[in-house]
Amino acid sequence: MATRLTASDSRQSLNAHAAAKGAEIRAKYGPDIGWEKLLQILGDRSCVRYSCEIVFNAAPLKPEEFAVPLPKGYARGRFPRCSSIRGSKRSGSACPAWSSTSWSR
Repeated sequence: MATRLTASDSRQSLNAHAAAKGAEIRAKYGPDIGWEKLLQILGDRSCVRYSCEIVFNAAPLKPEEFAVPLPKGYARGRFPRCSSIRGSKRSGSACPAWSSTSWSR
């Protein structure tokens, strides 16, 4: 007889996968991850399954949002295989990389 999986089983599996992937990334790239290492990780298909990028553009954000995942070549109603995380570049952010003006990558 087949075992019926629950939402809790799925959550535990996802959490275990994320923890394992995080440990793998830490072992490969070390505990200190800056902007350049983050770009390397995003380009490493053993770490990130689908191509993605981080874009600083507040245009698609709703009020009170600071980031939103969008598919590359955004088209509503389509399941994305590649995605971008779009966020606004806020002044005075705790992250020093956000205060940089060289986001043409």
